[in-house]
Formats: sequence, C-alpha cells, structure tokens
Amino acid sequence: MKSFNTLIIIITLSLSIVNAQKTAYISGKINNRDGRKVVLNVENHFGTEDKHAITKVKLDKNGFFSTQIKLNYDSINQVSLYHKNEMTYLTVLPGDSIYFEVDCQNFDESLVYSGRGAEKLNFYAKYFLSFQDTTQRVIWDMNPHKYLKYRKQLLRNELAFLGQFKNLSEEYIRYIKSKFKKDFYSNIHSFVTFNHRANYDSMIFAGNLPQYKKILEQPELSNYKNSYQDFYHITGVINYKYHEFKFNNGFDKNNPDSVHHIVRKIQLAKKVLPSYLFEFYLTGITVEMTESSYTYRYLKPIVNFIQEQVQDKDFQSLIRSRISKYDTPKKQKKAKNTHIDTQMYTLEEIINKHRGKVLYIDFWASWCAPCIEEIKNSEKLKKAFKKEIKKGKITFIYLSTDKREDIWKKAVLDLNIKGLNYRAMIKDYTQIQKKYNFNTIPHYMIVDRNGVLINSNAPRPSSPEIVDILKKYLK
Repeated sequence: MKSFNTLIIIITLSLSIVNAQKTAYISGKINNRDGRKVVLNVENHFGTEDKHAITKVKLDKNGFFSTQIKLNYDSINQVSLYHKNEMTYLTVLPGDSIYFEVDCQNFDESLVYSGRGAEKLNFYAKYFLSFQDTTQRVIWDMNPHKYLKYRKQLLRNELAFLGQFKNLSEEYIRYIKSKFKKDFYSNIHSFVTFNHRANYDSMIFAGNLPQYKKILEQPELSNYKNSYQDFYHITGVINYKYHEFKFNNGFDKNNPDSVHHIVRKIQLAKKVLPSYLFEFYLTGITVEMTESSYTYRYLKPIVNFIQEQVQDKDFQSLIRSRISKYDTPKKQKKAKNTHIDTQMYTLEEIINKHRGKVLYIDFWASWCAPCIEEIKNSEKLKKAFKKEIKKGKITFIYLSTDKREDIWKKAVLDLNIKGLNYRAMIKDYTQIQKKYNFNTIPHYMIVDRNGVLINSNAPRPSSPEIVDILKKYLK
C-alpha cells in the first residue's frame, strides 16, 4: 500500500440495531512504531471529519493501545486511524472487538487481526495485497475497448476471490459484492471523464461508444443509500452526465466559471436522481466545498438555493454547521430606503400599487450569482436617477423568486438592497415566464406611468443603454 506521512487506517463500520450505543472497540500493537499516539476520526457520510468525533490515544511503551469509539450513524461509518507512514482499510461491524498487530517496517504484509469480526479484516487485507496494483494511472490512457475488457475481467476476478472465503457472513458478502459492482461502475465513469480530458483535442468521448453507454446507464439509482461510498458513486454518475453534456454542447466554453459548472451539475442531478438522493448529493457538494474558504467562494452564491432544495432535517443541520464557519451571523439592521413587504402579490397587483410611476422590475433570487452582481450595478444605476427617485417618478422593484421567506429577507438585508422588495407568488411567476417567454434570471421589465408593461425583456442595469431607455419613459 502507498506510503504517506501519516498512517491512515480507514475503518468502515456498519451498524446494527443490536448495538444501540453505536460503539466499537479497537485495540492493537504497533511494532517498530514511528510515533507516540494514534488518532481516530469518525467521518460523516461524505468522507470528512467532524471535530467532535476525534479520539486521540497514546501508545504505551510497548506500542499497545486500546479504545472505544462512538459512531455517528446507524448506517456505514468511516473511521480513520492515524499513526505515521502507512495506510490500510478495515471493515468492522458494531459490537466487534478488534485487535490487530502490525510492523511499521513491513506494514501491509504483517497485518494480523484477531477478535470478534477478524475474519472480515483478514479477508480485506488479503484482497488488498492481491489487487493493489489494479488501478495504476497508466490505465486512463488505455484504449476504451481494451479498458472495458480489462475492467470486466477485474470484476470477475474480484468475485472469484471473494468466493474462496467460506467463513464470511452473508451480510458481509452482500456488502462486498455490492462494493465491487459499484466500484466497477464508478471506475467506468471515471475512465470516461479522464479519457475525455486526455483526448480533448481529438474530440474522443468514450461515453458515446455504445458498449459504454449501456453500462453507464445501467446502475439502478433507487438501490443507492445515504452512505459514504454511494456519494462518490453518485458523483461519478453526475460527472459522466456533465461531461457528456459538455462534449455534445461545446464544453460550456462560454461559461468558464466554477459556479456555473456546479449549477449545471445540480441541474443534471435533479433530472436523474430520486428526490432523497438529490438532497444527499446537494449535501455532499456542500460538505466538499466547505473544506476551505477557497472552495467555499464558489459555493456561496448558490448556498441559499441548496438550502431551499434540502428538506431532510439531518442534512439541513449538517449544511448549517458547515457554512456557519464562513457565514458568521451578523446583527442585521434594516437599511435606509429599503422596504420589505412580506405579503405576496401577483405582478399585476404590484404594478397597480405603484401606478403613476415608471417601474424598473428586477426578477432575482438569493442563490443566483449573476443576479447579485447585477444588484450591485443596480445601485450604481439608481445614482443616475437620484432626483427622480426622490420625487417619486421612478421606482426600482426587486421581485425575488426565493421559496423561503427567511432566506429572502436575510439576502435583502445582507445585500442592502434599497428599493421595494417583494417575493413572487410561484404560480404567478410560472405564468409570467410562459407569457413573456423567459426561463432564466436575472430578468428585467419596464412599466410606464399608466401601468402598461412596455418592455418585458429590458436591458440589465449594467447595460450601457439602460439609462437612456429609462430617461425616455420619464419624459
């Protein structure tokens, strides 16, 4: 197994109803140790670590340690055990009491397990030694036809190897078979992605080959659960869909920013995933993108959208905890000249309420990055009509499509949107889109003093011509 600066033992724990406390015992002896302690991290479903789930255990003078760890879920848990230099994988069921002994100078070959559940670990150690060289990077440059033949044979070999172990439980055999098959699909998805990148100039896309499409469309996503492994398999499915879209639509060359790519993947995910997996996928994206402030900057414009889509309480809680370290709540003060009307009106009712003024209507949402950028330009635009606004000749109306009132109000205050703020009625907004033939935001309209909609597709605030257009209607 590859050598790293830190020994990582990833322990997969599948919990049962019998173990109500969700705990497991891990003990062992590390010979020729290269440190004074081990650190165990209980990871969440998305492969990241929660600070509250870290356990540090000192090794005694002979290299022994023993500890009980508390798990996060009633399903599969990922646990990492750090020492130094090496990495291995374990599968542990709740209630097991695992003891292992290892020599850091010959790590993989010296691993020996005993205790309750040891048969699973001994199987996986032998499996890894037998198959550790099957994922060399060179295979990504393999001919697509040869790679598919290679992967099918590898899956047959893995299943045949599993069949040699007669002392494994039926539950564990089902788990490992499922893992092998999902790994097969995941690697096919990954190959298509990397093969696509490697052959970008020659426009070769393995995913369009008939034998690949048959496999890529085969996994029944309804069988997937909310687990660490499944998140990455699901991500593979969506990445394939995304690269297929890019290949068939010019690679999104006109939209190079990362925010756009994330939004595109979410749109594709919503089409192909069942609702509970879609929420799981969105939560996983949030977890991944909140690993650092650098990646979070790409997620921030669509955080509100993600929060609106996710209804599962556990997922909601996880999302809030992940973004809270970047979005520390600030005391909100109502901005001067900002009006927030929480009552929902139709567009016609809003126009009638302000008859006698020229209206510049902005359809936007808190999760829409281009909308927020244009709102900043809108503030600059209002400076050109400062006198007219004061005299009540023109009004800027911001009509949000946000579903949740709390998210909308927070965005209005955070962005300090000066003007009249309303939230669109979903049914009315859908009818407006159909009537005026638009399906994206931001979108703008102009209404004259008589309440007549004179421009249903007005220029954006950043457009050079918008000042002259509004002045024309003010004459």
